Amino acid sequence: MTLVDLTHALAADVYNPPGFPPVRVEQLPCPSGAILRDTRIDLVVHVGTHIDAPLHLTGREQDAARLRLDDLIGPAVAWAFGCEKPREIGVDEIRAARPEPRPGDQVYVSTGWERLYAEPERYAIHPHLSAEAAEWLVARQVALVGIDTPTPDLAVGLRDKEFDFPVHRALLGADIPIVENVAGLAAVTGRRFRGHVCPIPIAGADGAPARVFAEIEDAA
Repeated sequence: MTLVDLTHALAADVYNPPGFPPVRVEQLPCPSGAILRDTRIDLVVHVGTHIDAPLHLTGREQDAARLRLDDLIGPAVAWAFGCEKPREIGVDEIRAARPEPRPGDQVYVSTGWERLYAEPERYAIHPHLSAEAAEWLVARQVALVGIDTPTPDLAVGLRDKEFDFPVHRALLGADIPIVENVAGLAAVTGRRFRGHVCPIPIAGADGAPARVFAEIEDAA
């Protein structure tokens, strides 16, 4: 068995979406003679590699503490789509992707945008899924959807005033969690594996930081 980490390390310089307060990671003062250190963090739950719980969508009720373990740990597939520039990934591409998803599978979408993670201005304008692609994934009864961009919806900087989050509405409206800012998907694209998403179970929160990794069976 091989384990592949799919998580960006959480640090003060993590990608932080426009309008969010700064991320703070600080060591609390140590009294003279102290044996242990303590660290304080301040952040919005939607930074770094994290999960969106259905509660993130107005009208839904499932918070980060009530996400089902059966959805967070289970069979998974990952697909690669060439994206040299920001673009929409349509339903025909999703439908043709292999391995084909089965009901209950986690689905991970690799756009290659991870390569820009350390360049916030470029990373912020990214590829996204079409509404029809999201609806197709809902119809296939997938367990969750992960992507290597800040959001599976249109990038914040490209939205107009009428933007209504079609991908979030489709997925979270069907109680399908979304995992954003996934890393390292190149190691698992085009194959089946076991996905592990381990969010902090924060009661009342609409999302949570998560450690995400893949478990791959080694060839006999």
